[in-house]
Amino acid sequence: MDEILSIVNENDGVIGKAGRKDVLIKKLLHRSVSVVVKNLRGEILVTKRSANVDSFPNMIDARVAGRVKAGETYDETAIRELSEEVRIENPKIKFLFKKLFPEYHAFRSIYECIYGGKLRLQKEEVAWAKFLPISELKEMMAKKDFSPSSRAVLEEYFKHET
Repeated sequence: MDEILSIVNENDGVIGKAGRKDVLIKKLLHRSVSVVVKNLRGEILVTKRSANVDSFPNMIDARVAGRVKAGETYDETAIRELSEEVRIENPKIKFLFKKLFPEYHAFRSIYECIYGGKLRLQKEEVAWAKFLPISELKEMMAKKDFSPSSRAVLEEYFKHET
């Protein structure tokens, strides 16, 4: 079943809703979240996206991300995605900033989650995951198999890093 997403205007006000496929095909402005997950040593979670995902399959990523469903808040989406993709239950998330990423037709709320537990991956979306020092992650970001969407978010994240 196609997810129903909120469609927004240039001020991030909801103006309607549409199915996920329509949102992507018609490049409708919508909402999404990205959560940078750090372990207790300050390393960032890096994943390889599954071949099954509809955007950037088989690419390296360094955030847990998802689109905001109609009727859902940014915070609720961040918590849902952490639970679905890496099975982090009751996460403590910290909102960092929201920015329009016009090249991806989305307002993105960026969060950080510090997590010291075990990860269990949703294999339909995540092929593998590991924590890496920021210096190694920044080297990976320059490679062509790194998700351009993740790169854009991380470049902004590093400007706001806590």
